[in-house]
This record gives sequence, structure tokens and C-alpha cells, in this order.
Amino acid sequence: FKIFKFKMNNANPPLVTSLAAAGACALVLLAAGSTVGWSHGGTSGEASGSGGVSRDFSHFHEGKIKILEDAAKNYFQVWNSQDLKALEGTFIAENAYLRDWDIEKKGTKEVVAANGGIFKAVPKIKITVEKLHPNPTGMSIACEILVHLNDDNKTVLKVVDVIEMSDEGKIKAVRAYKG
Repeated sequence: FKIFKFKMNNANPPLVTSLAAAGACALVLLAAGSTVGWSHGGTSGEASGSGGVSRDFSHFHEGKIKILEDAAKNYFQVWNSQDLKALEGTFIAENAYLRDWDIEKKGTKEVVAANGGIFKAVPKIKITVEKLHPNPTGMSIACEILVHLNDDNKTVLKVVDVIEMSDEGKIKAVRAYKG
């Protein structure tokens, strides 16, 4: 298992990412004091204008939130399939980053190979997504996941993955935390 941290540019709050379950790549976003739940209808997308006029800007965020949620759901589905070629397709072409409490990998091929090592070591491993927390101000998402090792002890790891994505919904970084 590995732990990952990353910072976005100064316009965005620091994000803590986590990658869990025997190196299992998963997504979780802990945005500095602010998270948006899976159901985001009612997010605070209003800004007060001059003269007390209130304008709703939530529609600007809805498209990005959908990209983040769809990409995260797809990532976990592909991860559970253990198809390394398809998994590589969920990441940016180069320079992807993975870190959890055990490993740190830089480079998309290295990240995918690390996941392949997990699949070999724990062939029945599966992830279920409990809740997604898209970042309303940046291209990242925190994912509360359960990592089922499906071993004789029926081990289940509680993990939070923070995933940083490109504007196109490709994964740039995964940082995982268990606990």
C-alpha cells in the first residue's frame, strides 16, 4: 500500500491524495476544509454581485464534476477488471504519479506495472466505491473506497484515494491513504 500527496497550483487548495490496498490505485480528495458529496445538487455555487444581486454559477462546476465522477467510476471499473492495457488508458500518456504507504512510482508505465504487481500478489482483489467527493474548484476527486483482498481472512481495507486529473479526465496522480 502506498500514500500519496500532491499540491495544485496556487489558485487551488492543497490536496491530499491516497492510494490504497496493496498498492491499489484509488481516488480520494480531501480539499482544504471543503468537500462535495456524491449528490451535489445544492452545492454552494452562488456568488453575490454588487448591489446584493446573487448569481448562480453552479452550472460552471456541473460539467467538471461529471467529468471527475465519470472518470473515477471508470477507473475503478477498469482497475477491478485487472486489464493493464485498459488501465494504462485511464492515465495521461506520460508522467503519471502514484504514491501510497509502500511505494512511489513516477511515469505512466511504472504506475501501471505497479498495479500489475498488485494483481499478481492479490489476484482476487476488488474495490468498491463508497463515496466520491469531487473538488468544486480543481481537477481532483477524493474517493472513499473499500479494498476487498478476498483472502481467507476476508480482509477489507478502508482507503481514501485522491486522484488528480487532466481537463480531459485522464489521471495525472493517485495518492492513497488507508485507515
